[in-house]
Amino acid sequence: MRGLVAAALLASVATTMVVTTPAQAAVPNTHNITAVGSDTTQDVMATLLGLTTPGAGTTINNINAQQNPAVTVNSDASCGTTIIWHTAPGAGETASPNGSGAGRTALLAEETAGAGGTPRGCVDIARSSGAPQGKATDGNNFEYYAYGMDSVAAVTASPFAPGSISQADLIKIYNCTFTDWAQLPGGGHGPIQRYIPNNASSGTAKFWKSDMIPGVASGGVGIIKAAGTVAGSIYACPDVIVTGEENDFKNILVDNHDSAILPFSVGQWLFMSKLRLNPSLDLRYGTRVVGQVTPTVNANTIRWEPLNNNYVVNSGSSVDTPVNEANIGVNLATPDFRGIRYIYNVVDNILPDYGDAKDIVGFTNTAASANKSPICSGTRSSTISSAGFAPLSAAGNPGDGTHNLNGNATCRLYVNLS
Repeated sequence: MRGLVAAALLASVATTMVVTTPAQAAVPNTHNITAVGSDTTQDVMATLLGLTTPGAGTTINNINAQQNPAVTVNSDASCGTTIIWHTAPGAGETASPNGSGAGRTALLAEETAGAGGTPRGCVDIARSSGAPQGKATDGNNFEYYAYGMDSVAAVTASPFAPGSISQADLIKIYNCTFTDWAQLPGGGHGPIQRYIPNNASSGTAKFWKSDMIPGVASGGVGIIKAAGTVAGSIYACPDVIVTGEENDFKNILVDNHDSAILPFSVGQWLFMSKLRLNPSLDLRYGTRVVGQVTPTVNANTIRWEPLNNNYVVNSGSSVDTPVNEANIGVNLATPDFRGIRYIYNVVDNILPDYGDAKDIVGFTNTAASANKSPICSGTRSSTISSAGFAPLSAAGNPGDGTHNLNGNATCRLYVNLS
């Protein structure tokens, strides 16, 4: 229900008229394009796909990471079977892929899911907040179309937490060097309880571990501090508690509200701020962003500037410096500013519905090609921005420039080279 109502609100904020929701099941003999995966981007994609006019006889289905109630997608020529998508599936139902990793796994499985191990088309698009993983994990045929920027930052509802926390201090929290808010500059006295989403497929949790607290690994009890210590030493520290779905503070035990710290998509946090009058949809539950990137506190290294749709460096002057896409890990191995990432849609170029899926979420990466989806044309920038994410421009090709040879596309194409 969260996805349906939030998508409708997002459409309203973006001054749009029509939203296709996952509750609209396909009709028999319809050609289906089905998107699954990331919780972080399911709401913005519900609206973006609802604004997309597919080819004649085609229906687009955006399946929520936690799909409830069940959604039926009838068989078509490329799938050949009716699928009932449902979280906690019952008899005859299929679990909806929950998270970026699960979405990509479902997409990859389609390569051999048809008769005799041939490609099939029951899943056509994977929503992903995670970057390409390499051929050993993704296979040889994935195409990642980045269409916006997000960041992952720490949130807390604790009155003892300081207004901002640097990446260096976040690492010290998660490796147990700091166990009390008073050990942080500007903090008050009170214990810190570390949280990470428990969904193994969570792109947000994976990004948090790899980019924001690198070198810190979770052990069975406590946290193993890998650097500068005896290998395997476990520090006295409150265990990391794994909580429910990503971007959801409401699952935190009430007794831990004054101690909890949790990674959160800043895009989702910003969007939920528009839902604050509906407590069933605003899953921030009184939190504020205290990590390296913040939409509200200018004391941090970088912040989101909604009027200009970008992240900026706080220079202390009246003109802030925009954060370049080169600060995203896939473009620069050691970015100047951590926490920034792309959000993607992933398609598989050997599946039967590849051409249709690409037309919906991608573009042709050749000079001046007119072949690009509405998502990659720049006409949906206000929708992406209204969802709390930073839309991309057509200019400023990142990295080596090969990711937008089109020149007119507001997306970036990434493929696995190894």
